[in-house]
Amino acid sequence: MKNLRGWWVALGLVGSTMADDSVDTDNWPGALQVLKAVAAEPMPSKPVDWQSPDGPFVLHGDLFGDGRHLALVGTTRTTLAQGTKEGWRILSSVDVFPLWAIRKFSHLTPPPTPFALKDLDGDHVPEVLIAFNNEGCDAGYRIAKKSGEGMKLLSLNSERGEPEVEGGFTKVVSLTSGRKAWWSGTTYHQWRKGVPYPVATWIEDSSRDLKGVRLIALRHAGGEVSKAFEIEQENGVDWSVRSCVWKGGVETSDQKPLAKVRFKMDPASSGDDHNFLAEMVLMFELSTGIKGTASILPKGNQEGFDPAKATAGLRVEVEGSEEAKKLLKRVP
Repeated sequence: MKNLRGWWVALGLVGSTMADDSVDTDNWPGALQVLKAVAAEPMPSKPVDWQSPDGPFVLHGDLFGDGRHLALVGTTRTTLAQGTKEGWRILSSVDVFPLWAIRKFSHLTPPPTPFALKDLDGDHVPEVLIAFNNEGCDAGYRIAKKSGEGMKLLSLNSERGEPEVEGGFTKVVSLTSGRKAWWSGTTYHQWRKGVPYPVATWIEDSSRDLKGVRLIALRHAGGEVSKAFEIEQENGVDWSVRSCVWKGGVETSDQKPLAKVRFKMDPASSGDDHNFLAEMVLMFELSTGIKGTASILPKGNQEGFDPAKATAGLRVEVEGSEEAKKLLKRVP
């Protein structure tokens, strides 16, 4: 089986060790003290970031698109304040120590700013992404949503990198091995009434055999894992799919053979010759029930790979029971 470890190393998707924080935050001023240097009026035409000479970071402007002058203040926690004629007033505060470039590390490269605004649920009101230090291995993002006048943290967060929106799904890295192994998982969410619900999780595990990769696909229903599959390629041609019980991380039990899957290029197709990654995209589609063009790779790191083009003309052959064939099928 092909080795994907090099892919993830090249894409910067593996954990790393990190030096101690080199910035003394003990004497940082509080949020309102920091905001004395930021004019409450007038509001800038678009969000502006500013860093206090003391260190704390501020992003301010019409952050939620509701006409209010709001400010996110990063000290040893994250505070949301509103600018008024009388000055700034605190709306809410969450216990997340933001991570950004002022904090120096030996291997991990923090983002240049700790806050990002991104509409994850399609309601045209951006969510607040707060960069955080994920146990010294990765720069993750906590996610906060507008709530009343202020904001509240969601249980949804990305263990590494910003959440991505693609194919109608919000994708977050939900599982990581840290720096002692080589596996990670991405969970795909859909939103209902402002709440994200997991639909599927795709896990790549090369921690047991660095010559290959073992895949785990989870389907979710009602917020719980409803089906779990282990997937490995055999003899460079067939893909073996086993049903299993997911125990967490990359641990499974009760593995049972379910099906063999093989991909063949339609001779009449004008698509490119298929490759290992294209087959993985289709295995993702068959096992998760999500269209493969939602992509198993992060945006910006696909190195010219086009899932739709790469899988064009590929035929799927499933050898197994009728139940297996109903489960493992292409998404229209």
